[in-house]
Amino acid sequence: NDDILSYENFNKNLALNPNILDYVLRIKYNNLKYSIKDNCIVYKNCKFLDINNYKILVNTINNKDNKLLIDLTIDSNLYYTDKLKIIVDGKSREYTETHIYAKQKLFGKTYYEDVTIQIELDLNKDKKVIFETNSGKRLKLRFAGMHSKLTEKYSHSYWNVKNKYIKYRNHTLLIKNRNIFTTISNELKYWLNIIKKDGFKKAKHAIVLRALYYLTLPKYSKRNIWITYDKVYKSGDCGEYLYRYIVKHHEIYYIISSKAKFYKKIKDETKNVLDYGSRKAKLMVLHSKKIFATDSICVYFCGFSAELAIYCRGLFNYEVDCIQHGLTMQDIAFRQNRLFDNIQKYYIASDYEEKNLLKEEYGYKKDQIIKTGLARFDGLHNKPQNVILLSPTWRVNVASNLSNDRIRQKNNTFKETSYFKVFNSLINNKELLSTLKKNNYKIVFLIHPTLISNKDDYDKNEYVEIISSSEVNYEDMLTTSKIMITDYSGVQYDFAYMKKPIVYYHTPLLPPSYDNGMMNYETMGFGKVCDDEKKVVSELVNLINNDCKTDKKYLNRIKKFFLYDDFNSCKRIYEDAIKH
Repeated sequence: NDDILSYENFNKNLALNPNILDYVLRIKYNNLKYSIKDNCIVYKNCKFLDINNYKILVNTINNKDNKLLIDLTIDSNLYYTDKLKIIVDGKSREYTETHIYAKQKLFGKTYYEDVTIQIELDLNKDKKVIFETNSGKRLKLRFAGMHSKLTEKYSHSYWNVKNKYIKYRNHTLLIKNRNIFTTISNELKYWLNIIKKDGFKKAKHAIVLRALYYLTLPKYSKRNIWITYDKVYKSGDCGEYLYRYIVKHHEIYYIISSKAKFYKKIKDETKNVLDYGSRKAKLMVLHSKKIFATDSICVYFCGFSAELAIYCRGLFNYEVDCIQHGLTMQDIAFRQNRLFDNIQKYYIASDYEEKNLLKEEYGYKKDQIIKTGLARFDGLHNKPQNVILLSPTWRVNVASNLSNDRIRQKNNTFKETSYFKVFNSLINNKELLSTLKKNNYKIVFLIHPTLISNKDDYDKNEYVEIISSSEVNYEDMLTTSKIMITDYSGVQYDFAYMKKPIVYYHTPLLPPSYDNGMMNYETMGFGKVCDDEKKVVSELVNLINNDCKTDKKYLNRIKKFFLYDDFNSCKRIYEDAIKH
């Protein structure tokens, strides 16, 4: 009944996003059109949204050429029922709809989609910004984005930019002149604010870090410091390759846990390795001008907890440049759009990636997509041994949640999943094991990082070595293997870069976590696509018996796919980065 379908009942009785109410109403009624009543968005007697309590989401705030670029997300029903007005110093200011990914999904189905917009402000002229509906109802802001610079949680939150500071007070965004005295005053007020709200014990770590930042600012402010990383406990990806190249030419730091297997090796061989979670690592991040990100959300991989990141949000002034973990060929706008990690540059290895990333929902402009190749491709010099690499990607439904140290805990029902059964059966296939024995081959089964905690669930045999990604050097593993078996893993591109044969295992039992996007495996894949275990084994036997030669058809596809094959990706990335 309509008296049951209201946001009050949803909030009280169901722990669900209220926008599911819109989905329910659209099931019940055709041609649904909302109106305004008593400061609410309503349909008939169903209250959908309380305007008095609604907050526009601020995703990112950036300064470019003395222009503030503010990206926001607003509820689409509110937006289309009572249009947004942005009042700058008393006058209405135009803004742009950006159409960046803002879908809300359950079980892969979109049930609601918000509106994304961007407004440009003149840092030198504009002073006061108010957000309201066309009918004059004042709207509040919610600074939920990691790069939104401010937080409404603490009323004295502020951001210094050039000779100005920005704060949000009384539902108004204020831009004011600053000097050393206003900076000290703002900082002390902020300290008192968070101590009063959270207590000194909880806020102490943030206050110490912020104090150290300002004390060391004279030392670091004029240094063009860069940061990069890979996984917390795993090196050997694009971050390490780029770091090793750039550290010879520029001040760059590499963040990795001191507990990681190759931490000591990298630290002994280079000069700027930072221990993940250390105060020094966090301080260098606050002073950095660029972060070369291989994974999102970058502040977490740099050692900031979600709580600490909120305390320090106004000190994040670095530019995020994506150097990738795997090529962006899939439809992953929900995680790789410009707003998600405030990415300003995106380094790619294929024209197909550019075509994918220039879709409107990603939010990038052509000059933000830089064609360089992937940094880790520079290490892919082929040294084949009798090894078959099995490297399947993960599935969202079989991985457990992340812990505070970015490691996923063991899934106790993993052995009941189709994922386990499919790959456990393959590595114990009798015909395959017989072929391996006859030809003196072995399989290296590389467990995806999200599933490392379930490594020991698989049945063991003498011809299959089961390893986790944290235990192996990626370069050694990729260059020594002769054949790769994968479903959709991004390391297929590393293997194809070396022009080695790939077998795709696309069983209907395991649909991918992400849509294929630009990658049509039947017409673009670098090897044969098999839909069951028998076909996979047959193709492997055929390749082994034919000295693991890559078919000419797939070699032509490889040549067409990659922009470069000269092992100079790091050089190109550095030469682009140093220009800006």
